[in-house]
Amino acid sequence: MGARPRRRLPRPARPTQAPTGATTDTSPHVPEMPHFFFDIHDHELSHRDEEGSEWPDTASAQDQGRRLLADIARDEAFRHDPLHLSVSIRDARRRVVATCALSLASTLVG
Repeated sequence: MGARPRRRLPRPARPTQAPTGATTDTSPHVPEMPHFFFDIHDHELSHRDEEGSEWPDTASAQDQGRRLLADIARDEAFRHDPLHLSVSIRDARRRVVATCALSLASTLVG
């Protein structure tokens, strides 16, 4: 069996619009949204997010982490070997504030 080509992990998406009730006004009196970094890991690769993105709160960042895992799993659906993914979500101080994990395996029966 030949070596599989190395795959690239996707970069975290940026919010496409301000959340409901949020303002896009950047004047000094409006606080900025918190900044989060999404580090993606699997058994072959790791991607440390050095750019990060803004999300309204930690729960929204965690939702994005789950979406990232679902997107990667969808892209890797052709694989026959088990897939083990995780995302570490760091805040602006670079502290891990949440993690998400996903494992996917399939077996032929019969």
